[in-house]
Amino acid sequence: MRLILFGAGASHGSDTHGTPPLGPNLFTALVQWSPATWGALAAPWPSRFQTDFEDAMAKLIAAGIFAAPLQWSMASYFFKCFTASDSNVYIRLLRDILASEKDVNLATLNYELLLVQAAQRVGMRLNCGSSKRSGSELPLCLPHGSSMLKCVGITATGSISFSGGISTGGTVSTMSNVQEFDQERNTNVFPPVMSYFEPNKFTVSCANFIDANRRRFAQLATDASRLAIVGVNVHPIDRHIWDPISKTSATCFYLGGSAGGQKYSTWCSQVGRNSDTVCDRFFADGYDDLLSFLTG
Repeated sequence: MRLILFGAGASHGSDTHGTPPLGPNLFTALVQWSPATWGALAAPWPSRFQTDFEDAMAKLIAAGIFAAPLQWSMASYFFKCFTASDSNVYIRLLRDILASEKDVNLATLNYELLLVQAAQRVGMRLNCGSSKRSGSELPLCLPHGSSMLKCVGITATGSISFSGGISTGGTVSTMSNVQEFDQERNTNVFPPVMSYFEPNKFTVSCANFIDANRRRFAQLATDASRLAIVGVNVHPIDRHIWDPISKTSATCFYLGGSAGGQKYSTWCSQVGRNSDTVCDRFFADGYDDLLSFLTG
């Protein structure tokens, strides 16, 4: 079985324009998107987020500030702002996977929907409840959730607020269009099923779904014969991602630019992974090498 793990660098580099920003530019993009939430943060939060988004988010939650409106605005940004064009590399990759008939599992850490849209464009279905390819249906693992997911049966309205380590469990459903997304936002304080962008990747809504997907990723990494890591910055504190990768017996291929590749190589030396292949190009430029690895 082949496993592909996508990170922010994959979506950012999947096209020449209209793709999500990387972490250092995320706060500025969110302020422009939602002046009423992200743009309304008082000092010292803007400078903290611009310096280190994840650290600032963790401190904001620890300070007891009600973060759900910020999470809703972030989800709205990722749900609404990005559309896969005809030239998107995700489309090219899924078409080639479809033609190869290889047993492939997909996992993404991204909140936006470019990968999902690409699958729809090529007539492929992504199944969050499966672990084995079936024809044009590919399994999809979401260890950090997605802006398209809502937690069914968990609702809070009006002036209700919460802070700290409050999380919920329940059943997950997909929001398939903007109207459904906006209706959920207007009637539910609890945000979509996506982890906060902070070091512990804490999840408020349907934490049981996230926990299950993290366990599933660990099993997929164990079972894979080949593992491609595309656009994922090494972040060892995300132990649910990097511990399984460090232990897998799969042949691994890293594609994430020169700086990302150097960081991955350093990490490999630290954890004793001496046979992994590192490509110092980005998603589009290193595509042929990636495809050869997956289909070989």
